[in-house]
Amino acid sequence: MQVVLNKTVADPIRCYGHAAAAISGGAIAVWGGFGVPAQGDAGKHNRLQELSFWQADTQAVMEVYRLEHKGPMYSTMTFCAATSELLVFGGRTSPGRPVGSLCAVPITPKGPDMAAVCYSAGSGCSLEDPPARWRHAACLLEWNSRILLIVSGGRDENGVKDDVWAFDVASRQWMCLLPRDSNQAPARCSHTLCTVGSKLLLCGGLDKNERPMSDSWWLRLVKDESGVCIDWKPFNPSLPAGRYAHQAYVRECDQKLFIVGGVGSSPGNLPVLSINEGGSSWEVGCKMAEDFMAHNLACVGLDDKAWLIGGGGNCFSFGTHYNEVWMKLSFA
Repeated sequence: MQVVLNKTVADPIRCYGHAAAAISGGAIAVWGGFGVPAQGDAGKHNRLQELSFWQADTQAVMEVYRLEHKGPMYSTMTFCAATSELLVFGGRTSPGRPVGSLCAVPITPKGPDMAAVCYSAGSGCSLEDPPARWRHAACLLEWNSRILLIVSGGRDENGVKDDVWAFDVASRQWMCLLPRDSNQAPARCSHTLCTVGSKLLLCGGLDKNERPMSDSWWLRLVKDESGVCIDWKPFNPSLPAGRYAHQAYVRECDQKLFIVGGVGSSPGNLPVLSINEGGSSWEVGCKMAEDFMAHNLACVGLDDKAWLIGGGGNCFSFGTHYNEVWMKLSFA
């Protein structure tokens, strides 16, 4: 496995806790987070109030659009090609104020139609809406001729969650996906959820006691007399060690899963891991450069490569650090 560190020659993405997704034409959309605006006053650090678009091959900013409100931190953003829209869910506007709404941003040939941005309810006030949360995981799944945005876990001011929700892109309706039996993954946040074929794979995270987790689980949607539910099965082998705040990427050509970055129980950057669906062990790849902070970032897959963008964190002693390089993971 080869890891190439590309130093940015044009426009660095100086933010963390943001969300990102690949759209058509080799472009990457970046939403919210905390950091420095893509355009404007580079001296001001704040919660970002912009949706920016970047060209991956040149690492240059293309367009920046101002949001109606400051974007949340630790939300998820997924591009739905069938409806050509970005789906942004959850996050937090402050440590005690989680977000429960879903925002849909239509993407047209001329760019995002900001006038048509739609915010759904979903504050958790109704039993038909998911409770507000941040540090959850989300991905798209095609199931029974439906396109579903699956949301798993996360946390709010009261602790971590173990629930799973599905947003039907066509009907604009949420449904809670209960476990088929008593077998279910423990509550967690800061984990990953990826589509692998017709199933979902959940990996790692932080448990209710803020301990790194190494377990992984298959989620398969099934329909029975009670409605749509989830059949949970442990995925073996587990991760070699507990890991959270990592990223996951599924290579389209062979459905191979890569686990990138994150934080473990020991200091230093963790190695890149990979496995096939029927694999018997995790393959350990090379480590990230030690001067690259491999958490609070976003991982975006493009053309069987993965781009790690942004990332960093805040320290009361040393101040705020931003990754000012783009990391391209190319796999041999």
